[in-house]
Amino acid sequence: MSEDWRSQSENNVVGSPARPQVVKPERRRHWKRWVVLVLGLIVVALIGFAVMLSQNVAKMSTNPWYFGVLANDSARTNVLVLGSGDPGHAGEKLTDTIMILSSGQQTQHNGIAGLPRDMRVPIAGFGSGKINSAYALGGLDTARQTVANVSNQPIHYAIELKFNGVVTLVDALGGLDVDVKERLYDTEYPCVDNQYKACGLDIPAGLQHMDGRTALAYIRCRKGTCGNDFGRVERQQEVVGLISERMTDSTMWLHPSTLWRLSLTADDILTTDMSIFQMIQFAWQWQKYNNQSPANHLVLSTESGGFLQNGGGSDLVPVGGNWQAIHEAIAGLVDRP
Repeated sequence: MSEDWRSQSENNVVGSPARPQVVKPERRRHWKRWVVLVLGLIVVALIGFAVMLSQNVAKMSTNPWYFGVLANDSARTNVLVLGSGDPGHAGEKLTDTIMILSSGQQTQHNGIAGLPRDMRVPIAGFGSGKINSAYALGGLDTARQTVANVSNQPIHYAIELKFNGVVTLVDALGGLDVDVKERLYDTEYPCVDNQYKACGLDIPAGLQHMDGRTALAYIRCRKGTCGNDFGRVERQQEVVGLISERMTDSTMWLHPSTLWRLSLTADDILTTDMSIFQMIQFAWQWQKYNNQSPANHLVLSTESGGFLQNGGGSDLVPVGGNWQAIHEAIAGLVDRP
């Protein structure tokens, strides 16, 4: 038996250890290039998504790309929120929702003041009238100045929220869970497709998951067991708070599809003079302070401690003509825990 044959047989013995395979440096470099390429594509896609998202959101702002900090007066930022009707809606230019969102950086506390639409006030440049007509008479600047005079507070920014925008926004967020204090039953509530015809409304008491249309009805109804304008203002403040919580929830930013749906209809939901950066700042600050302690709520009304009285017809005026008490109540919203 030759030495060559014996050496080959020993190498073929079952159970002999396999020779280790050596990965060529070229193959390692090949996989590294693929990893870098995939990561690069992901980064480019994320940047592209962010750019398109920003462009869509920018449509709702008159000043989208301003990157300055929030304006404030005495370490307090005030944002006026107006809810207006949609085209074709009766009184579409009248703002039946009027709220001041105040965020106090010094006290780290938030407050919401609701102003009923039938308050008779001096309208900047137009004499006396109901406060909900200020926007219809002179646009956003007139509404802003009128509310500033009534509240004795500077109004740094304004947001106009459209009724149908509430439907779009709530649906895009997947609905809202609302704790209905008592059954809301209104036989005169108008139909969705015909505002001049009554279809009625019936929302049971208890925790309800509302879609956009139900949420809109919840904040708009004011007859039957819905009460009056004052009850409506309270429900509007409640829904604004719930929307704020959802919009600033960190988990929402993990759902690109939701963000994309919201951005596509951003200008149909609202218009504002806040930049994108300022809206993010305000939303983050609002939620941060709310996590520390709930926002204070104020609804001006004819009820005890509501600062208003009937002034003839449907007009509402300050008790004893005293605007000072209203000024102090609104100023104190962010000054107390």
